[in-house]
Amino acid sequence: MSKDKSASSTSDAAASTDVGALQALEAIRELRFNVTKLFNALQCEDNAKEDDEEENSGLKGTVSHLARTIPEEIETLEKFITCFARQGSSTFLHPNAGQLIRNEPADETHLYENALSTYNWIRRARDHAQWTYNFLNPMARRGQSKCLRKVFPPSFLQMNPTFLSHMLPVMQRQYPGLHITSIPRGRSTILLMVTVRQVTSPPDPSRPPSKIFEAAVLWRGLQIEWANVKGPDESFYDDAGKLCLHRRSRYAIFRHVTDNVKGLIQQFNSSLTTFPMPQTVVRHFFSWLYYYRNMFAEPCFHCKKILKDNLPPFFREYRDNKMYVVHENCR
Repeated sequence: MSKDKSASSTSDAAASTDVGALQALEAIRELRFNVTKLFNALQCEDNAKEDDEEENSGLKGTVSHLARTIPEEIETLEKFITCFARQGSSTFLHPNAGQLIRNEPADETHLYENALSTYNWIRRARDHAQWTYNFLNPMARRGQSKCLRKVFPPSFLQMNPTFLSHMLPVMQRQYPGLHITSIPRGRSTILLMVTVRQVTSPPDPSRPPSKIFEAAVLWRGLQIEWANVKGPDESFYDDAGKLCLHRRSRYAIFRHVTDNVKGLIQQFNSSLTTFPMPQTVVRHFFSWLYYYRNMFAEPCFHCKKILKDNLPPFFREYRDNKMYVVHENCR
């Protein structure tokens, strides 16, 4: 009885294996047919005329259907392969396959190379079908809805209207000799005229503060877009009384300071998106600009001289929690 039961179980396993193999072959046949049909449809779509809209819509519908069907058939085929792998190599092999293994015809039939090439082509067809589906699906949605998506500006370009009105008086009290005038230039754009004066400590009424330079800084939200520095006897207004902000100073020292300020602007703007408090970056900018009040009186850190090449030390380097004043050639 035990022998009959084992024989019947073996025959049932072989029968189920044959049924699974037939289903897998049928899945492969359907997959190859749909892939060929997809390539033919794509070729017909390339050769189709632009005037025939009905034919083009029919081809697009066929391609979309095949793009959804091919990935499903590939998943079905992979399920059959997984089932065969779980059953073991002894039940998976066909009797004719056993004969092929004993004959060792690998060099003659190239079974592995052909199977690998077929798998690569099926994988490529699946990728193309997925790409086609992803490409055509948004086009269908775009035709259904005509509403435009709202584009929100970056958060660092949004500035509270009361922020500058509270910050500017605090900065002027914190840094004596720093005078800031705001000129609105638009909804989120504002022009700040920053005047830096030399103030004696303690303040002497008989010696009024001397003007060192004046800077025009253009803000868009919390981002600095442009800056220009001019001397104490220069003005940002032309003869007609209009603002002329882009004209550079006629003094070499203030042109160098303008270049340094523009380099600092790029560094601060890159920190706005990563720094948790952009207001602190704005305060650091004004404090760095305030360090230029002693530009004509503070000697160089390296050579201990004020003038070198007929220029004072106009470079400011912040290192080790300390501001260093150096010449261009002493860096």
